[in-house]
Amino acid sequence: MLPIVLYFLNLPNSSFSADWAERNTEKTPFEGTTGMVENKEGLVLGFKELANAAYYPDLRQELEGKTGRLKGMFSPLGSDKEFTLMRLKMNCCAADVVPVQVRIISEENVTRFKPQAWVEVEGQIQFRKLVGRNSYMAVLMLKSADQVKAIPPLPDYSVD
Repeated sequence: MLPIVLYFLNLPNSSFSADWAERNTEKTPFEGTTGMVENKEGLVLGFKELANAAYYPDLRQELEGKTGRLKGMFSPLGSDKEFTLMRLKMNCCAADVVPVQVRIISEENVTRFKPQAWVEVEGQIQFRKLVGRNSYMAVLMLKSADQVKAIPPLPDYSVD
């Protein structure tokens, strides 16, 4: 009886599937382009801190051009040189889960990782204005595909 009830309640559904992650990934293009700026300053930054810094002009200015390192799930964006890292952020319960995103742009192709593989990325922090919007997104610029390294999985709901 339980399987029949679950079927009519549409459970389990695709809430946490790769398709769900793909539908909830920001794919809006950026205005203009920004090149690499040399910076020797290394910065270990929490995923949530970097994603949230895009909303505050003073934090964007403070972090712009610095080198940052992030860990997350690899999620390609249709180009071999552009992908995103995702961590699932849960505010209260599983129904509140939303992807926390940072866009990664590489000068070289990054194709050796499967979607949702855990990776660590080190690159230059930039903030790009989204086309048609008055908002910014955090971006890590990479000079080499070697700046993306596989790591063991981290807890799905962690936002370090």
